[in-house]
Amino acid sequence: MMVPVEGSVVVFAKCPIPGKSKTRLIPLLGEEGSVGLAKGMLSDVLKSIDGCVELKGVRKILVYAPDTTEGRETMDTILDELGLDTVQNGNNNNCFDSWHLLPMMSKTNDLRSNDLGAKLEDALIRVRNLNESKRQSVVFLGMDAPILP
Repeated sequence: MMVPVEGSVVVFAKCPIPGKSKTRLIPLLGEEGSVGLAKGMLSDVLKSIDGCVELKGVRKILVYAPDTTEGRETMDTILDELGLDTVQNGNNNNCFDSWHLLPMMSKTNDLRSNDLGAKLEDALIRVRNLNESKRQSVVFLGMDAPILP
């Protein structure tokens, strides 16, 4: 018997953009190799979460940076390539079958800044505002979780 799970799973991700993704690996992999690795790791996490039967009643959210047109288009493309649906224009009809995309909000779009705690806090508040019950659980995952089954 499967116990119903409620709440939200939030993936925190930096868009795989050449020259801006996995930059410490560029000397080894090059810009395109670094982007490919970042995209592959993010794709693995998204597909693992989306395909997990136990998480069917959980809201799935992708918080991404940078909050730019390029950032949004990059994430839309990745989700589309993976065959994953997104919640569009506030349509919450299949909110547990689709991914919510939220831009990472902060004073800067620089993910190297030291305000990760503030970014997580902001995301937590915004995610809880999506939930009918503000007391539901929220789990945060990074985009590069290679041991996620």
